[in-house]
Amino acid sequence: MIFLFIHQNFPAQYRHLVRHFADQPGNTVYFITQPNNNQMSGVTTLVYKPERPVPNSCHPFTFEIDASIRIGAAVAEICRSLHSQGVRPDIIIGHNGWGETLYVKGRLPRRAAARLFRVLLPFPAASIWVFDPEFTTIFGNPSHLRTRNAVNLMGFDAADWGNTPTYWQRSVYPPEMRRRITVVHEGIDTSVVRPDDEAWFRVGKPDADPR
Repeated sequence: MIFLFIHQNFPAQYRHLVRHFADQPGNTVYFITQPNNNQMSGVTTLVYKPERPVPNSCHPFTFEIDASIRIGAAVAEICRSLHSQGVRPDIIIGHNGWGETLYVKGRLPRRAAARLFRVLLPFPAASIWVFDPEFTTIFGNPSHLRTRNAVNLMGFDAADWGNTPTYWQRSVYPPEMRRRITVVHEGIDTSVVRPDDEAWFRVGKPDADPR
């Protein structure tokens, strides 16, 4: 089978899936990403560099949409090149949070295309997410959040199916969208994340002597 993964930070949460499929004889794995130094044997990485929107060139609420469309267009160009070379992925898996998968199906038609959707829809109240400083300006303004979710909605419309890593993330989507979203855990590398018999910590005041 031919697998195509799409994420701006290769290999991202697809590390275990990519490794699994790349190790199986007969599989071909492509990964579309932005420039980084990560490498994985058996995986062909295809790098794109999107144009950046000019600050203050549009309404503040649409800046992320502008950036997402530019990213989606850059990814679509790579997909067009793959198609012209005769590459026909059997399945396409990507993260639509930045618009990367918006135009993929138009460039690689007649194939399955699943997306991993970022949780940006304002259900429930956006205030539960204000702990993350990166998104405070978005989540603190319902109008901004609703506008930002346009990319998420367009990506969902363009996908055959969606998946989220947890049931909670799936639960914040409207019922009509959950019907096309499956929960698939991203996996844990237990050779790295495992109990350490030598680990310890002392409970006490912050200025207490750890010794």
